Amino acid sequence: MIREKYRQNQSLFCMTRRIVVLLFFLLSGSFIVCAQFYESGTEPTSVKWQQIHTEHFRVIFPKDIPGQGQQTANVLEYIYKAEGKTLKHYPKKIPVVLHNRPAYSNGYVSWAPKRSEWFLMPPQNNYAHNWLEQLAVHEYRHVVQIDKLNQGFTKALGFAIGQQSVGVVSGLLPKWFLEGDAVATETALSNAGRGRNPAFEMPLRTIALSDKYQLYDKALFGSYRDHVPNHYELGYQMVAWTRARYGADIYSTTIDFVAREPYFFFLYPFKFGLKKETGHVTRQLYNQAFGDLTNRWHEQELQTGYDDIPAVNRRENELYTNYRSPQYINDSTFITQKNGIAQIAQWVEIDKNGSEQAVFTPGNINSERISYANGRIAWSEMQLDIRWDNRSYSIVKVFDLQTGKVRVIKKRTRYLSPSLSPDGSTLALVELPLDGESSIIILDVATGEEKDRIANPGNALLQNPSWMKDGRHLLVIVNNREGKSIAKVDIATGFYATVLPPTYDDITYPTDAGEYAFFTGYYNGITNIYAVNYRSGKVAQVTSSRFGAFDPQPNASGDKMIFSEYTANGYDIVETNLDAAKWISVNQLSNHSVKLYEILAQEENFNVQDSIVPAMQHNIKPFRKWKNLFNVHSWAPLYYKIDTDDVTSTELYPGLVLLSQDLLGNLTSSVGYSWRGYNAYHANFTYRGLYPMVDFTFDYGGQEAIYGPPEKGNHTLNPQNKNMEIGMRTYVPFMLTRNRYITGITPQAKVNYNSSFLYSEAIDGYQHGLWEVSYGFTAYRYLKMSARDLAPPWGVVLQSVYQHTPVNTEQLGHIYYVYGRMYFPGIAKHHTLQVSGAWQQQKTNYFLFGTLINFPRGYINGRTEKLSIGLVEYAFPLFYPDWHWSFLVYLKRIRTNLFCNIADNRYRYLDKDNLIKWRSDQMCSVGLDLMVDVNLLQISFPINMGLRTVYVPETREVHPSLLFNVSFN
Repeated sequence: MIREKYRQNQSLFCMTRRIVVLLFFLLSGSFIVCAQFYESGTEPTSVKWQQIHTEHFRVIFPKDIPGQGQQTANVLEYIYKAEGKTLKHYPKKIPVVLHNRPAYSNGYVSWAPKRSEWFLMPPQNNYAHNWLEQLAVHEYRHVVQIDKLNQGFTKALGFAIGQQSVGVVSGLLPKWFLEGDAVATETALSNAGRGRNPAFEMPLRTIALSDKYQLYDKALFGSYRDHVPNHYELGYQMVAWTRARYGADIYSTTIDFVAREPYFFFLYPFKFGLKKETGHVTRQLYNQAFGDLTNRWHEQELQTGYDDIPAVNRRENELYTNYRSPQYINDSTFITQKNGIAQIAQWVEIDKNGSEQAVFTPGNINSERISYANGRIAWSEMQLDIRWDNRSYSIVKVFDLQTGKVRVIKKRTRYLSPSLSPDGSTLALVELPLDGESSIIILDVATGEEKDRIANPGNALLQNPSWMKDGRHLLVIVNNREGKSIAKVDIATGFYATVLPPTYDDITYPTDAGEYAFFTGYYNGITNIYAVNYRSGKVAQVTSSRFGAFDPQPNASGDKMIFSEYTANGYDIVETNLDAAKWISVNQLSNHSVKLYEILAQEENFNVQDSIVPAMQHNIKPFRKWKNLFNVHSWAPLYYKIDTDDVTSTELYPGLVLLSQDLLGNLTSSVGYSWRGYNAYHANFTYRGLYPMVDFTFDYGGQEAIYGPPEKGNHTLNPQNKNMEIGMRTYVPFMLTRNRYITGITPQAKVNYNSSFLYSEAIDGYQHGLWEVSYGFTAYRYLKMSARDLAPPWGVVLQSVYQHTPVNTEQLGHIYYVYGRMYFPGIAKHHTLQVSGAWQQQKTNYFLFGTLINFPRGYINGRTEKLSIGLVEYAFPLFYPDWHWSFLVYLKRIRTNLFCNIADNRYRYLDKDNLIKWRSDQMCSVGLDLMVDVNLLQISFPINMGLRTVYVPETREVHPSLLFNVSFN
């Protein structure tokens, strides 16, 4: 409802408050939003939970995986001392929440409330270490890092604001350190951590040896122009190199400095903490580390040597683009997976001349390898549950090249790594049920029926099954405590015969080549393709790639092989002749790689894989969700209510707030007091544990408002009666994505009550209380985007709202609107045309509702009864400068948006003769946005900011305004 007088009186205050909020976020709030108030989602209501309490951990897990709960408790207690050794810190007790229903692999640590959450489905490209142990070693190191901040000034601040104190300060630790230190720990405390794998350092080594040196800011924040290795890859090299050069304690004292003096925000205390220990700030250490590593990688390359084979695919530019998992269709045509910085994943067909044709665009693929046989392609995709974030599936799809049709083999499954039999009629795949015990399933492609199930030897993780040419055997990776081995499986008997003995090296993707099995490995310090002889067991190097060779696939006759080879511009497809006489025995190979992990292992002097973890049986107790709904973790001596979608609308007042979130993410709540020139009290609750989500808000304070002419009727204002507002919203965010189009619908209903006084003509007086009820519906469907896309190339968004006042029908009627937006590709790649339209109408009585849709840009929202609006926008990137100015600014992209707004607004008014007439206002504005995507003050969250210039032809006025948005993705 329009409240012009109140809004005018508050406008200056609101503008001042928003400036304060913006500064608050720039200084510290960014860290609050992302680093702390993170929610991974919720499980279905039917899931029952249990818990184990140990000396240092509280492990919470679904009732159907007690064994994994016990294993987690035992592993964590066993590694507790080793994890804190080099950081010289041993954290207090922390909750660890296990999730077994999502069909993806991940883990994270968050600090408001403090906990670690693990997602237990192991990946099919997992290296030679038990997935749960990996999570324990890696994620608990994050706990050590962040908990160590709880000292000095940060600890004192914690008395004022609770756990968010540590969360705020943790934002001063760069991502490369947090993840690099965790990778260094997993590498030192095991035989198979990522730091031991040449494929992990390959992107950085390739950049260094290709004379594409990247400045520190670019390495830190990425690029839309070039491929930038992620913070795990960058961080490991930085952490390992600095520890090798300056000792294991270097980061312990650095974290101490950050914790005790975080108020040096603009001076970036982490870099000065490092400078105290090394004499160099982070930028200088980065230059030193990669200068030294580049020299050592050059020396490795000279000693190792490589073959230079031209690629099959043709590149039209130097944009980072990958061609992975190539498969022979015939001797002159291949099918491959293509994706990159400017390219969403597609299956493409390529001939030997390099000509390519798009075949199919899949959905959310979760396997690196595709399988081809007899005109069919098989792969797996992750599929979200329609409602629950923490329940998803991995399904197998098959595409027929002849008919162009795609089909799902089975719905709601946990299938991975599908492999088609030579005739394309049967699928072999890995099934990973909720209990984590993998097995091989044989399915009929035509019917989806299960033909056979092959038992798992010793509860190993089975990976990458691949049919042998005889159609009666499979090759499969067996990943257990002894490492990764290759086994030959007899489908008829289920017997596993070892082809390659266990190793902690990361061997992947075995493929049958008749007398040999091809696979990837790194016996010479660079990932290459190797062959193992079935009879003799001897292993030989087949390729000598400069940076790395992957995805071997021999042709039908066995005289050629196609594979993916890594380059500075991404993976290329390479074909080579197969001549066993030219292969090099692994006994003749030397490993000249840079082995930073050796120093790390010596410093830690502990290896979980060489140990026997105690198998204690802990007491298991129920975890009652209703008893644990309220978990107060933070507070503050001011009142704020964060809106992550729009920081300028975030409330920030003097006062007090208490924040709560239960460990399962079901209930997020806050209560608070604020001073706004008057006393105000607030409560906010969001409950996600039911099928419909529910939001509840309560605000109390200030004088009750009066709407209507005070000279008409009698009304009595009691100063003791304070204004009260109550709101409740229920909604269901249905997630319907099933292919390359992101799809969903969200119906919702809202009820709001406000204890205002409204004038009623019927009684010529005032009624107390305003009830507003609204019903809304949002639907969207758009094509997934590449990293460079500004908006979806194709898509549509629809929205409608109906709002009415069932109790106050004498004063107010109803209002509704319909909104739609369509996305189209522009004249060049990454250009986007967006066409929007909205129509709004209201039935009025004595009062008008406020408009639910904004007037055209350049106009102030005003009186309206019928409103039609159209908007055309054309957005496109201008430059990708990758430019930096000291530590203050890193500029990644400059882009623009041209727009034209038109609208027709109609409403009634009283003319000079006191007659009611209709007025129609035609509105039009044109303009442009000039935007930059930047990182400021080395804060990791990207900021989109710029200038909007609007020209209104009717008045010939130009209206400039500043645009600002923070992305917390």
